[in-house]
Amino acid sequence: MRIVQYNDTYEQVGGTETYCNDVLLNLEKRGHDVYMVANGDKAPRADNHLILPATKGKIADLRSKYFFNPTFYQHFKNTFSELQPDVVHLHHNRYHTYELFKALAELHIPVVQTIHDYTILCPSQYYPQPYFKNAKPCSMGKEHVICSQNTCVPLSRRLFYPILHDKKRTIVRSRIATFIAPTTKIKSFLERANFKNVVHLPFYINPENWSFDANRTVKNTILFVGRVEENKGIHVLVNAVVKLQQTIPDIQLLIIGKGAALSSIEQQIQHHQLSCIQLLGTVSHHEVKNYFTKANVCVVPTLDMEQFGLVGIEAMASGTAVIGSDRGGIPEWCIHEQSGLLFEPTEEGAILKSLKRMLTNHPLRMNLVRGGMELVKNKYTMQQHFEGLLDIYRNAKALKSV
Repeated sequence: MRIVQYNDTYEQVGGTETYCNDVLLNLEKRGHDVYMVANGDKAPRADNHLILPATKGKIADLRSKYFFNPTFYQHFKNTFSELQPDVVHLHHNRYHTYELFKALAELHIPVVQTIHDYTILCPSQYYPQPYFKNAKPCSMGKEHVICSQNTCVPLSRRLFYPILHDKKRTIVRSRIATFIAPTTKIKSFLERANFKNVVHLPFYINPENWSFDANRTVKNTILFVGRVEENKGIHVLVNAVVKLQQTIPDIQLLIIGKGAALSSIEQQIQHHQLSCIQLLGTVSHHEVKNYFTKANVCVVPTLDMEQFGLVGIEAMASGTAVIGSDRGGIPEWCIHEQSGLLFEPTEEGAILKSLKRMLTNHPLRMNLVRGGMELVKNKYTMQQHFEGLLDIYRNAKALKSV
């Protein structure tokens, strides 16, 4: 089967890109003809990675999200006409949606899409809302993501979001053969928002990439891997570690990633001379596994409705204990007191309490490590994932030929 994976960007920014690259490699190993198409300036591989132009600047980004661009439409049509895939698998597709769908429809190419976050349901997806001043609380609380009233964004945005965002959502609903939901949480939200043909297919762990070091000797070391952004809860974690240093003097926090909040954390480290925090910057996905073995605990402290949190099951597969915020799909793998500890990110002191329990209670931590490794082994397997994924591709192809 000839398959095209499409994502907005080639830049390695998170779990979506990690997943795309691994799916491509494993489909190739299974004998399929696979291509990766994304917008950017440079492709990681020359043999089967194709580049489409990237937009530059906020105005261009806004236009590419909500308006039709004939130039990009022609780029898409030429690219997919040349490749002639049996199916296109979309991932992030926030930009050039209209151009992409028009080109694929004219070429009669079936499309499936993995939903990696909640933006197709809610244009802000944030909860709680510290990002917009004077924003009203969303009427649906922390499960607000199918709200069409846009109450959690400023008035200036509320005027056009219901028109532009809802129109785009309608187009997406009508053009996709199957929506792939990695968690039951996002599946339920999609179905409540009238999305049809939604299939729950969890992400997976490649056992070749992750290994458990039973002889690790690290102590009181915490790891964060991801975008260093306010909505990822990075400041909540940093502030908790600073407070814990008073009772656990040898505590260490390793931060892997980059993002807009990085500069403020650097300033905080310099101002308070925080030697307990190390900023490691961008680390390749291959190297991340070495850092899991250097930590006792991996924390996923997001404030958003996190779709999945792939780093959590990667940590579990490495025998690293996990603490996660009670958001989105995180509770599906971070099962409180069984495979990890959950905390409420808006509750003052909640993350502090969880970190202290995990670091000072060795029997608890080891029980959760065992529970996490068992969960990954039973639920997030490669065989299960690729059997399901190939069934989805074949069904989409069959539906298109009817």
